[in-house]
Amino acid sequence: MITRCRHKSKQSHVFKMLGLFLGIGRQRFYHSGELSRMRTYAESVNPKMAAFIQEKNLWEVIISYVKKQYSIEKSVLFDPNVADSIAAKIAENSRGKKNTKFIDITSGLGLVSSSMHGLKKYQRIFAAEERLIDALKWTAKDLEGPDGLVVIKKNLSNDKSLVNFLKTKHIILEDRNWELDYTQITIFGIMSHNCIKRLTYSLKQYHVALTKNDVVTNLYNFGRPEFFFLISHRTLAHITSKPGQYMMRNTSNVLSQLLFEIEVVSTYPREAFLPWKNHFNKKTPTYEKLFPELESQFYLIRLTPRDKLYNIESPSNISYFPFFLRAILGKRRHKVYELIETFIPNISDFLQEHSGICYNKITGLLTNDEIVKLFNLIVQHPNFHGSTFRGAALHYEEESTNMDFTPRVMTDVYDAQRKTLLTSGSLKWDNNSSE
Repeated sequence: MITRCRHKSKQSHVFKMLGLFLGIGRQRFYHSGELSRMRTYAESVNPKMAAFIQEKNLWEVIISYVKKQYSIEKSVLFDPNVADSIAAKIAENSRGKKNTKFIDITSGLGLVSSSMHGLKKYQRIFAAEERLIDALKWTAKDLEGPDGLVVIKKNLSNDKSLVNFLKTKHIILEDRNWELDYTQITIFGIMSHNCIKRLTYSLKQYHVALTKNDVVTNLYNFGRPEFFFLISHRTLAHITSKPGQYMMRNTSNVLSQLLFEIEVVSTYPREAFLPWKNHFNKKTPTYEKLFPELESQFYLIRLTPRDKLYNIESPSNISYFPFFLRAILGKRRHKVYELIETFIPNISDFLQEHSGICYNKITGLLTNDEIVKLFNLIVQHPNFHGSTFRGAALHYEEESTNMDFTPRVMTDVYDAQRKTLLTSGSLKWDNNSSE
């Protein structure tokens, strides 16, 4: 009896993997009850769009859009009431004026662009992916024109495509000065954690280029934008992580906090976005078991690049800062001064005297202010320019330029540099230390 159950389970897994391999489609893993509930919901909250997709299978219309690999949002907003609420919150909290360009970079939120048009607050631009444009024609057909809503058949969630779009005739900026008291570009979309990482490192590269009088082509060349993003609770927990939250507090998250002002504007139910998350024949992730009520919502956040670097006294040294963050947060249970002395010997007394940080404090408990204070002291120290820290930071910057900033890749770069220093005798490698 037990053997038969195991065999069935194994056989089911084999057929499931075979279906994925052959591209049969994810609809096989949604039972008819789930599809029926999604259809009933769509018809109740948005009869107009539901009537359009009645000719086709609801699932096929949605999945043909969200399964495309570079579609970041993976969702389509169906509820017009939620769209009106999102648009009102953005208009209320935005720094934009009448001449501000509102750019919806993920077409799954076309209803929000339609609502924004009704508010008459911005010059709007609606970015619609070609796969979904037919389903949204009823939304956009009366709004096209120089004073209305411009339909772009392109996904702009990719950094390069967005920059190229900003160079077109649709975007004419009066001034690219970061010190303006309003924003000329408001960008909106459903975003993943990795996408926010890329925006963070692009902003870091922009600041580094300014200090070196170099030219870097990215979003921030067009002035200081503002972002309104819908994100999951897990992404929110990462980018707002606090000292002591070891698993979530890493280089990119702290850098996001230092380079952006992050504000939670409102929350919205996930059920307003189709397709719903599917747990059929799948194990529920541990995080969602712990926080089911939090993961049932999307969080609307406002990200604004800080007009000045976060208390960094020597902007010319900002290129060294990401490596310093990685060195501090990569070994979260090390004593702060002992770790720094592996790069700059005999600096502990100087740091303790001027920072006021306890000698026994571990790196994982440092606040953002303390991290920046230590960095400012290190770059001012007479031994800084001749230290292994400076060489390691330069190598780290070189390796990480134009790289996919995922935690694993960044860890590989850092570990490779530490091993290089180990072979030269500059570092003591501790295999027993915990990350």
